[in-house]
Amino acid sequence: MKYYKITEHTYKGLKAYEDASFPKKCAKCGAEYANLDVFLKQTIPIHGDASGLFDAYNGQSPFVQLYRNCPCKSTLMVLCHDRRNRSQDGEDQRKLFQQMLSEHINSIASINTDEELNEAIGKFREQFYKKNPKQK
Repeated sequence: MKYYKITEHTYKGLKAYEDASFPKKCAKCGAEYANLDVFLKQTIPIHGDASGLFDAYNGQSPFVQLYRNCPCKSTLMVLCHDRRNRSQDGEDQRKLFQQMLSEHINSIASINTDEELNEAIGKFREQFYKKNPKQK
């Protein structure tokens, strides 16, 4: 399973299904989290600096599962809305991303170190923003 590192953008725009998710109460220790902001501030990532975000689909629409650990070490999950831009611009951006990824897949496969990977991601990001400046 691939974990994605937490950055300053990781939880930006994330919205929980408030009626189904909050208040969230830990069954093990009884800690209670009133809303998503409190939940993110008072819980711990499940794996070091991994985001804990996982895509899911319920047969009707996509959503996101957010897993975090309560300080007592119990794992909690919150259901969140999918943040994808479903407009034509969003579709165009995903299409461009997939096209660029296909073009770069061979160079990505030959990467051996974290440093090479970070450099390749930086170059990829720079090229994407040059082709798609409104995404920046």
